[in-house]
Amino acid sequence: MADDSRRQVLLMLIDGEMTPGGMAAKFDFTLPALSTHLRILKDAGLVVERREGKRRIYSLNANGMDELFRFVDAFWAYPLHNLKHYFKGKGNAGIRKSKS
Repeated sequence: MADDSRRQVLLMLIDGEMTPGGMAAKFDFTLPALSTHLRILKDAGLVVERREGKRRIYSLNANGMDELFRFVDAFWAYPLHNLKHYFKGKGNAGIRKSKS
């Protein structure tokens, strides 16, 4: 997810299934580079591939995206919870005010 190209692929797949050729036509990189991004997204469980004859068709993996959303929610919930308590007085004694 840190790579902008992979985020763009995910955004493109929101609209529905696509072939690598269809995706590559919308990007400034080669089919081998796109294949690498798709493999990484597939390994991460964020996209699924199905075959129709020789064609590969990619779509978002709803289960993988749900797992990603749960992770992001949990990732932010804990730090925000701690930050809330920090500023409610449990840790603000350690805050230095800038000398202006």
